Amino acid sequence: MKSSPCSVAVRAVSVVFVSLSLAWSGCQKAESTSWPKEGKEHATYADQIPIYPGAVLDNVMGADLYGDTKADHAKRMVFWFKTDASAEDVLAWYEEKYPDAERSDPYEDGTAVELSFAPEDGEEGAVIGVLVEEDGFRIFEQMDADD
Repeated sequence: MKSSPCSVAVRAVSVVFVSLSLAWSGCQKAESTSWPKEGKEHATYADQIPIYPGAVLDNVMGADLYGDTKADHAKRMVFWFKTDASAEDVLAWYEEKYPDAERSDPYEDGTAVELSFAPEDGEEGAVIGVLVEEDGFRIFEQMDADD
């Protein structure tokens, strides 16, 4: 059965519309502040910190930190996020959520701000926080290693 030019055009427009709809939905940023599975499965305490709306998990890295003594051994997890928001907006959002957090300049050059605090129900010495830079932000956790 031969299709009329009109029915072919309608099908073509329908396919383009569906394709554009799918592409648009894939480009929209989620407004959720909850953790993606890929990050949450590596977090002990860091997932207590909500994720800035629309941010996307970019990388996860863990480390064992060793000092001069066994007591200086610590574990650290860092979760990198990318966002289109400005560093000022991200920092303001986290400062509003954690007004009592300790604020520091980790690089001592004004290029980043770190907010850190003890996690809820965390072990003694555990610290979680957010480090905000121009190109994104990190959520981190650090705790004593189980030796």
